[in-house]
Amino acid sequence: LCMNRCQQLMDKFDRRTQMKYFQPRFEPPGSQKITFDPNTFRGALDWRNRYRRLANQCVNYELKRQYALMAYTTVEYCTTNRRPEEESPITSSLQSSPGAFDEIDVAFLVLLAMLLILTVVSTAYDCHQYHRTKPCSGALFADGLKDYYRSGFERPGHASRCTL
Repeated sequence: LCMNRCQQLMDKFDRRTQMKYFQPRFEPPGSQKITFDPNTFRGALDWRNRYRRLANQCVNYELKRQYALMAYTTVEYCTTNRRPEEESPITSSLQSSPGAFDEIDVAFLVLLAMLLILTVVSTAYDCHQYHRTKPCSGALFADGLKDYYRSGFERPGHASRCTL
């Protein structure tokens, strides 16, 4: 739903005609409550408050024109097709930049980086340990890898070292 087109359409009508296309919120009997977390989309509450009436009127205009129906509509979230340099001061204050990270994004990226670093370090350590405790020269390379993850005393060709 393009809000610019809706605004142009509704500007053609006087206030009284515009209000004919507005359907107030209603609760049908026996309906289940559906909750929407406004934090799911950035700026959702701002967009919802700004375009609630206009979206409702625009959708109802089309529904009434095509099907002789009216419905209650609400805005869940908005996107824009404007480039950042084209944005007006009003929309740029309502919409956070798409490249910005919130706390959850940063925490996820830090955790992901830590997992990657630990994986690389543990792989390097395993490689170092394997080369340090290679099986005897007569064994095949694949045999050494097969036995590598056995515990120290069970590994074939591993000299047991005990210090007391």
